[in-house]
Amino acid sequence: MHLGGLNGQVDIDRPGVTSLTHPASRGISPRASHRRGRTGVWPCAGRRPYRGSVPPADADRPRRIQLRRTKGWRKPAGAIVVARPGRWGNPFSVAELGRAEAITAHRRWLLAQPELLEAARRELAGHDLACWCRPSEACHADSLIEIANGI
Repeated sequence: MHLGGLNGQVDIDRPGVTSLTHPASRGISPRASHRRGRTGVWPCAGRRPYRGSVPPADADRPRRIQLRRTKGWRKPAGAIVVARPGRWGNPFSVAELGRAEAITAHRRWLLAQPELLEAARRELAGHDLACWCRPSEACHADSLIEIANGI
């Protein structure tokens, strides 16, 4: 086996393999070499890479989005913030009650107020909801999505 060579060329002495070369030696820039056909997926023999042409089954269903403070992040258009402080924020503290109990208390509180319940259905239906909770954790926004969209 010989490593090195000109232009980053790597020669491997194996039957059927003459040489493997670095993308830069074939005139492909290192930054663009990971992009094949704008999909970010290398073509596989006998398989067509997923290109997003078939949407997931729940693509039209509103979802919960995690708010972020990272540079360049923007809230998606049409998403509504349901975090504290605000009309749709959970008034029950996760630190005091625990996550499950705070979410249950929020749901009971919301269902006990017909005018707020109707406002949620009117204002939140069909919108993605944004909160600070991690996507892997339960959140009051999940309850709001269910109530607003009749799920």
